[in-house]
Amino acid sequence: MRKSRNWLLVLLLIIVVTGFASFIYNKRKIGVSNGTRQIVFLTNGQIYFGNLLTSQGDFVTLRDVYYPQAVDSLRPDPSGLKKKITLQRLDEEIYAPDGNLNINKSQILYYENMRSDSKINDAINKFIQDNKNNPSPTASPVKP
Repeated sequence: MRKSRNWLLVLLLIIVVTGFASFIYNKRKIGVSNGTRQIVFLTNGQIYFGNLLTSQGDFVTLRDVYYPQAVDSLRPDPSGLKKKITLQRLDEEIYAPDGNLNINKSQILYYENMRSDSKINDAINKFIQDNKNNPSPTASPVKP
């Protein structure tokens, strides 16, 4: 009985070590820089900005997600309607998602780490700062 108990403990230890090694391997495998946001380009043409987390099987998780959205301006313009690009937070959708996006790896064309001086990063940081105490913030314009 004591031998079977020891084998059970060894087996449990192997499972824990294997799980931890897999976690570390997957984190390195996707090549994400910690502390920076990523731009994720999907096969359907959509672009998302956020913090790419470790992969879970066939999926990766993007946290604190923003995406660009074109808004028509009502001001007259000789070339037609002007489009203004704003950043929309995923968790502000009418269906109230939690702000995380689980993406099937097969749908990702590629991703890039954003530099800290990126205009998108500036707009997201301004958006966060401006809406710290506002429970329902509005979209933030991206200045070219």
